[in-house]
Amino acid sequence: MTFLLLIALLNGIAGACQPDTTQIVRFSELSYNSYFEQLAFMNYREGNRDYLELLMAVDPSVNTVKYNIVAREIELELQKLKNKRFFKAKPEKKITLLYEQVNKDIFQAYKENVLFSQIFDNGTFNCLTATGYYGVLLDSLGIPYLFRESFNHVHPVAYPDNSGITIETTDPVTGVRYFDEKLKVRFVNYLLETSRVSREEYDTTGVDVLFNRYYLPERSIGLAELTGLQYMNDALNRYATGDYLSSFEQIKKAYFLYPSNKMLAVFQFILNSAIYESNFMQLSDARFIVYMARLIKKDVISTETVAGTFGYMSNIVVITRTDTQLYDSIYHYLVNNLDEPDLKDNIELQYSLFRGKAFLSNYMLKDALNLFERAYELDDDNLEVQTLFVTTLAYTFQNSSNKEIIQRIDTVTAKFPNLDSNGLFLSLKMMAYLAYVEELFDFGNPGKALDYLGKFEAIYEDNPGLEINYKLVGDAYSAAAVYFFKKYNKKKARELLEKGLQIAPGNFELRYRLNSL
Repeated sequence: MTFLLLIALLNGIAGACQPDTTQIVRFSELSYNSYFEQLAFMNYREGNRDYLELLMAVDPSVNTVKYNIVAREIELELQKLKNKRFFKAKPEKKITLLYEQVNKDIFQAYKENVLFSQIFDNGTFNCLTATGYYGVLLDSLGIPYLFRESFNHVHPVAYPDNSGITIETTDPVTGVRYFDEKLKVRFVNYLLETSRVSREEYDTTGVDVLFNRYYLPERSIGLAELTGLQYMNDALNRYATGDYLSSFEQIKKAYFLYPSNKMLAVFQFILNSAIYESNFMQLSDARFIVYMARLIKKDVISTETVAGTFGYMSNIVVITRTDTQLYDSIYHYLVNNLDEPDLKDNIELQYSLFRGKAFLSNYMLKDALNLFERAYELDDDNLEVQTLFVTTLAYTFQNSSNKEIIQRIDTVTAKFPNLDSNGLFLSLKMMAYLAYVEELFDFGNPGKALDYLGKFEAIYEDNPGLEINYKLVGDAYSAAAVYFFKKYNKKKARELLEKGLQIAPGNFELRYRLNSL
């Protein structure tokens, strides 16, 4: 799989000023392949525009010694030009002299995948590195210039405000090429998946035509953007080998140097692959979700997509690997590094569910219930959340007295009145009421018992389709009938038994007691 140089997406940002990277890539987050590269970026950030340093820095083998050697070689080449004949020449002649000398002395062989530093190793070049070399020379000679960038080429234009002299940097025989066919198809499909191109546009246009149409607009850039393009090329070359994680580190530097819609699309493309390669094995992998979240403000990704990625990660870390300690760390990292309120709520909801299920599987009911309750606070319409909350609540009742259960149910009802529309909760409430009614009658508290029996009947009558425990019905109404029978109130006892049989027809205990009367 081979790549050459660059790709053009939408009308981007041109100019050599320091880019605003506060939203997507931050300087403190860049990582470096060498100490020389780190110094080059630090110098650039502090305002030192030594683009030769940046052009060399992408090569991990470059150090200060090699840089100084290259700088001297360039100065020797410049000295050959700095004479009266050159300075007195007209613009067209100056560029001709420059072009002839450079092609005679420097450029030996055109090759697609090369770094800028290789010009000085063996004379190999491509249109990007050659353009960078011309830019360094033109800067030193005081000749105004800019670079013209299109979907598959970049070249210098000297004296752009008047003569507009193009300096060709491409092998005239083989031309240039960026994507091979497989990756081109993959990239265009990615554009469709992320809604950068419409389904109609995709269906009615071939891949090649769509690719070229999408990247065709030409623009003017400077050396800062050109160095960004070289980092993008290196990122894509690494991507081609399947090294998505180091590819992502390179595209971050590319975007830092050349923030544009073009870079944004490539950044997102590589980020997507880095996410799936990382498999979320360590805390630092959570940064990918943070980068995704920053893209929300660029309107190239939705909150739902980012939340879905967190869900994908949750399945891997909690369900597949059961690494709850790492999961907790990732969650707290995200909470501290995300600033989208809706996204944070969605992630907290998912965390509460996944972590709550993990607690539940280990029968840590109190911890599970606390998380499911928080999930309910975040999304009280979610049926899964309701079910987990109510089911876990029921589990916690196993060692509680009837009175404690009732108190807990009343507390939950007051706090979450919407739960009274949940059939499972209403069934749980009815069972609790029935058990409490039986106890109250057994211990001689008929007033309170009848009150809770009335609450039970109100729920039952308002929700005729709910499942009900016939045994609890029989126990409660039998206890009530026994109480009033002992008080010589057979009429009341009979009424209660008949009412119980209406609710639980065929219940043996109720039928037996009614026959006894």
